[in-house]
Amino acid sequence: MRSLVGFSLVLLLPLAGCVGTGLEETQAVTIGMSKEQRSDSVTLSGVVIKKPWTKNIESWNAGGGDYYVLDVGDTQIGDRSAEEGVILRPSDAVSLAQFEEFVGRPVEVSGEYIAAQPYVPESPMESYPTDIEGNPLPRGSGFKVYQITPVQ
Repeated sequence: MRSLVGFSLVLLLPLAGCVGTGLEETQAVTIGMSKEQRSDSVTLSGVVIKKPWTKNIESWNAGGGDYYVLDVGDTQIGDRSAEEGVILRPSDAVSLAQFEEFVGRPVEVSGEYIAAQPYVPESPMESYPTDIEGNPLPRGSGFKVYQITPVQ
């Protein structure tokens, strides 16, 4: 389990001198660990989207409920786990609920790609997608997020 030592929360609040000047106020929140604290991390840019559960392979891989994806457009990335880019996975530094704050917003995420794990059915009555040999498809791949920062 990762320690929260070095956990950072950065708030950029509007300057008092901007009040009443007609300038748009800005508030940005960085959640997670700094890049210096995760030397093995990868940084991706895109827009966070929320996708509902559907009966398809991507949704199966995401875990069977609503899920969050980083839409990277046509950018070449290490491992696409979603049509638009990567399925965002929580970590000790960034929770699943925190992704909701960034839906529809351009962000930078730092983290690591994670591979799908074999799925072991809990019941013989359970239904799940299978490969050509009848084995359950693996699930759980995506991008484990250690830091998420909005970009302007």
